[in-house]
Amino acid sequence: MIKKLLLLVTVINLAFGAYYYYKKNSMNPKFSENFYLLEEASDKLKSSYVDESKVGNEDLTKGALKGMLKGLDPYSTYYTPSQNKDQEEDLKGKFAGVGILFRVEDDGVYVRKVYEDSPAEKAGVQGGDYVVQANEVSLVGLDSRGVVGELKGEPGSKLDVHVIRGEDKLTLTLERGYVSVPTIKLAKMLDDEIAYMYISQFGASTSSEFRKKIGALTEAGMKGLILDLRFNGGGYLNSAVGICSVFLEYGSLVAYKEGRDADREDLLDMTDESLDHIPLVVLVNEDSASASEVTAACLRDYERCILVGEKTFGKGSVQVITQLSNGGSIRFTIAKYFTPGGYIIHGKGLDPDVEVELNSTEKQDLSKQISNYSTVDSEDPKDKQFVKAYEALQVELQSSRTKAPFFVELTNDEK
Repeated sequence: MIKKLLLLVTVINLAFGAYYYYKKNSMNPKFSENFYLLEEASDKLKSSYVDESKVGNEDLTKGALKGMLKGLDPYSTYYTPSQNKDQEEDLKGKFAGVGILFRVEDDGVYVRKVYEDSPAEKAGVQGGDYVVQANEVSLVGLDSRGVVGELKGEPGSKLDVHVIRGEDKLTLTLERGYVSVPTIKLAKMLDDEIAYMYISQFGASTSSEFRKKIGALTEAGMKGLILDLRFNGGGYLNSAVGICSVFLEYGSLVAYKEGRDADREDLLDMTDESLDHIPLVVLVNEDSASASEVTAACLRDYERCILVGEKTFGKGSVQVITQLSNGGSIRFTIAKYFTPGGYIIHGKGLDPDVEVELNSTEKQDLSKQISNYSTVDSEDPKDKQFVKAYEALQVELQSSRTKAPFFVELTNDEK
């Protein structure tokens, strides 16, 4: 009896809520007029559009949502349920699959890298292998999207892959699982003092990845760092704050943002540990955007780095993703952010301290090199921006050495 009463109360509340919403908005002439226009246009399309398969309710709703958000700014959009899942996996750096980085070639799927502790690694897949078949489906001739469709699947599901390794043909059985994809694609010592690190995007785990890599490089003798943010389109702002905090004093302002009500929200460094003595050069180009620009601008505002490369993209707005009842989501702009010095990046970008322009051929070569997550040697002139960054860091290191004895001598005199 009590359950029935509770159910009745719930139904009544929902009914009153719906009625109140309708009455509230139906009394607004503009509300009724605008929604009537949508209904009118929808009816005409359903009755007369040449391709009937494209004007179902779901198609028209999706189109209306996309158009509504696209009309606001380039960064507001609607994600279908499948797109929503993909973008969440991309930013979180975690998805259900086999755990390989590959490229499509004529002979099959070439394995460029096998992720650590992934299903592929556990099954024995190696870098340099060619995967030619997944279960009963040939992968030869498929594009990247088709290959991903065959390799991804539910965690725990089995997958037989046919592999060519040199002269050998192997069949390996994998059990799909969640794969964590690192956003720091390369971190290594270039010589006894200078380290290099490339960050592809600012994902949910980038800040923690960064601290681990920095710790390893410091133990290896790092005295200066080249931080490569070229082709990095951004991501989570909190990850940018976490990376900046490694090089700043506790409590430093990394950036601040203001929304429609002009309420300012400060993003502060709340980390005790700091490498504020390490000389730093940051590489940027026209594809460095959003969180990449926040990082570069913050470090330069505090005179903690030299920017080398080309003018950045100029995206200084903050988006939020809101989930919808159909499993999709909408992403829309809620604020703009400012550098610690009050500079607005949006629509302007950042000018490098040392500009090194590349022609179209050089940019294409660099894009391929970056996509393979390999950096050239400092003596190789192909990546002119990298070479200039290396030279600039050498100068900074030499400068820091000449300052150190003076500091020690001054301290001793004061004693």
